[in-house]
Amino acid sequence: GKRGADAAWERVVRNEQKREDTSKANNNNHMKLIFDEDEGPLVTDLAEKSEKKADLPAEEVEEKIKKPKLLVQGKLSFGSQPSLPKLPHATASAAVKPAAKAGKGPKQTYIDLGQKSFGAKTCDVCKFMYHGGAPADEALHRAHHDSVQNGVRFKPNPSDVAERDGPHVILSVPPGPRRKTTQVSDTVRMMSDALGSPDSTVSDEHKLYIYVADGRAVACVVAEDLTTAYPVIKSEGADPATGCAAYDSETPQPALCGVSRMWVHPSHRRKGLCRKLVDCVRRNHVYGREVPIAQLAFSQPTREGQAFARTYCSREDFLVYK
Repeated sequence: GKRGADAAWERVVRNEQKREDTSKANNNNHMKLIFDEDEGPLVTDLAEKSEKKADLPAEEVEEKIKKPKLLVQGKLSFGSQPSLPKLPHATASAAVKPAAKAGKGPKQTYIDLGQKSFGAKTCDVCKFMYHGGAPADEALHRAHHDSVQNGVRFKPNPSDVAERDGPHVILSVPPGPRRKTTQVSDTVRMMSDALGSPDSTVSDEHKLYIYVADGRAVACVVAEDLTTAYPVIKSEGADPATGCAAYDSETPQPALCGVSRMWVHPSHRRKGLCRKLVDCVRRNHVYGREVPIAQLAFSQPTREGQAFARTYCSREDFLVYK
């Protein structure tokens, strides 16, 4: 009986010693999370800090605990240990730089490699704005500049040829897909810009005539059907405010064809191209019949247009329409 009691007591002592050793080990391995303002939440080993605390000055120990260098120095223990302290809430705004202010988006930058021109500029001749040093912009400017100086590059469609003037042709472009091609659209846009017209298109009710010389569209006339027009009042001349001709709205006269817009490229003026175009309009506007000059009208021409109309019609009271 005594031996059994001694053996049982020794087992109780050993078990108690094991529990104390395990508890001590858990306490030594216990990890504590510290939130650092610069580096965010970090993990440090309190056991290691306590061992080194005796060898270091108090100020250095406090600084090392405040900003630990190592992220992990041990293993987290699970079980009956106390819960970890609650960390301050870290939001994305603490680590991410503030967004750019509204209205200040990314800017296009270029590498200066000694280009002759650099930055945004406007051509004095063609009024085209582009970025110097940008190959795509400079190519667009060269094409536009060439069109303004020499006329739009134009490859005539043989089925659109209305008349021939030696090596040159006058086209009558019908409504449909052929009017939507780039070369036709660019020609109409150039004419509208030169006349100051906001309308850069030609409706299906209008007829479009283009004079092409040496592969360039250099003149254009837009015509439409009419039934009545009004004679210009010779004594009053042009309206000083608008430059348009004053007309007598009380005496309408019959008309078959109206010239809505007409334009000749500056480099081809004084060559009779506008007269050739209007002659072609009169011969081709009405099928099987030539429109008499007396029944040809002009849509509120400019001062230059009025001078042409008086010369072409050989009369001061030429017809105009709204």
